[in-house]
Amino acid sequence: MRKNKINDLRQLVSHIQTLVQEIKTTDVVVDESQLNRNLDKIRVQDNYILIGVIPEYNSSGSLDNVNWNSVNAMIVLHKTDSSDNTHDQFLDMMNNTQNIAIDVMNSLITLATSGDCNFISKIKPGSFSMDPVWLRSGCNGWMITYINDEY
Repeated sequence: MRKNKINDLRQLVSHIQTLVQEIKTTDVVVDESQLNRNLDKIRVQDNYILIGVIPEYNSSGSLDNVNWNSVNAMIVLHKTDSSDNTHDQFLDMMNNTQNIAIDVMNSLITLATSGDCNFISKIKPGSFSMDPVWLRSGCNGWMITYINDEY
């Protein structure tokens, strides 16, 4: 049976949008160039934005016993016109976006531990990281990365 990883990711992003009420816009992208092109079309009124990134897959083990891991990313962004913001307003926006990113990360953990989502059912403990994103196509926010043991 074939796996439906891309469709699972689309469903996961939509489901997280229902769990984290502040998220108004979602998308799934394959790389940074597609992300930037899509972000250019998003308006300030569409805040907050959750982007699922199609994962990379890496193997380990031997030819007799190949293990696959996926490196996953979710990006929580706030579209802004930076020229209109003071530094304190920027820091407040990063704080607010970080709180939403933490809600997204907690939703991922809850879904993974409950077994309700195949896409994240095998998250490697301790693999989460959260990094700031600054001025990516007029957006600021946080990128959450984590690793799944696939098969």
